Amino acid sequence: MNIVKRIVLLLQISSVISCVGLILLACDKDPLTHASEHFPSGEIISPISETVGRLAVIVVEATDETGIDVVEIYVDDSLVIVDRIVPYEYLWDTFRGGEGNHRIKTIIRNTEGNILSDSINVDVEITNIFIPDDFSELADISIKNYLDGGDTISVSAGTYNCYNLNFTNYPELFFVGLDGAENVILDGGNQGRVLAVSESLVQGFTIQNGYATDNGGGGILLYGSTIRNCIVRDNECTWASYARGGGGIEAVYNSTIENNLIYNNHCQYVGGGIHLVENGSTSIINNIIYNNSISSGYGGGIYIHKAGATIYNNIVLSNDGGSLSSLNNNYVGPADYNLGVNFGSNFILETTSPSFINAESGNFHLSASSPCVDAGNPSQQYNDVDGSRNDMGAYGGIGGAW
Repeated sequence: MNIVKRIVLLLQISSVISCVGLILLACDKDPLTHASEHFPSGEIISPISETVGRLAVIVVEATDETGIDVVEIYVDDSLVIVDRIVPYEYLWDTFRGGEGNHRIKTIIRNTEGNILSDSINVDVEITNIFIPDDFSELADISIKNYLDGGDTISVSAGTYNCYNLNFTNYPELFFVGLDGAENVILDGGNQGRVLAVSESLVQGFTIQNGYATDNGGGGILLYGSTIRNCIVRDNECTWASYARGGGGIEAVYNSTIENNLIYNNHCQYVGGGIHLVENGSTSIINNIIYNNSISSGYGGGIYIHKAGATIYNNIVLSNDGGSLSSLNNNYVGPADYNLGVNFGSNFILETTSPSFINAESGNFHLSASSPCVDAGNPSQQYNDVDGSRNDMGAYGGIGGAW
């Protein structure tokens, strides 16, 4: 090859190499050669309130164009659920964590492994405690760690061995026997008073075998409280003075005792069934106060010491020591439309049988022919649940359907 052709060929090869270099440089500057990176988006959308109760639904909203792999939910840094299915949620029973401030956190992870986190703080307020689900026994002192005014203690069927239960430092509570008095039994085992409460409601229990040696109320001590739809039986108080008593119930200050069976209770001195004290005014409405007794003193059924009462629609019968007595026989308060309490002008004498279906077996419902049927206070506020005139006894009146 002559020298001219060689020079031309070298120029051609050089030109090709230059073009390839330019192409490579151009490719090196192309942004499409870099993979893009995706991050998920999302947040905790429930609960929206700063305060939650017994149950709270935690919901996380999470999205990503490449797809969500997993959503993790934590309560106080403890993993509670790993969720891969929309909606991402968890039903949180707050009880075991207790009241107070708690942190909810989520970690959202997409299919590329990139993550996003979010967290919120909430305050927990427990307002309903369930026995035996939360605590096996009502006597568990840990219950008090959860109590605030307005809380409810709900107790299911069973016999609970408990005595000296004192909730007087926790006012405005609701004690509810969910399955009714015949099935929810608080048994003091003759070791101490069963229950003491302040400004609270006690409803739907049998309170039995209590034994009070201090203060009064072998079964229950009420400070300005209400007891309703309960059976108070076989309790004893050994206090030997006018000022304290009540084998079954002692009521201090303004209390309400309505639609209860109060029977077979005993007190050493005054108030075999009920004792009222401390200048209060207590409503005793639609109860059966039966076969209670005292060893000495007064008021086998009811004794009133420096207090007043409204006593309507009761059957007060067969109490050893008299149906009703008061300090120096100075009874204060309206009483009428009762069997066995001879006050007013519409009472029925204790010598008249109320015709219980079977008192010996604890069935104190009235037979159809009972003289106590439609014989209570005729005022509409005392009517039975069917709208008819009040029936005397525990099953009459608006609270009598139990």
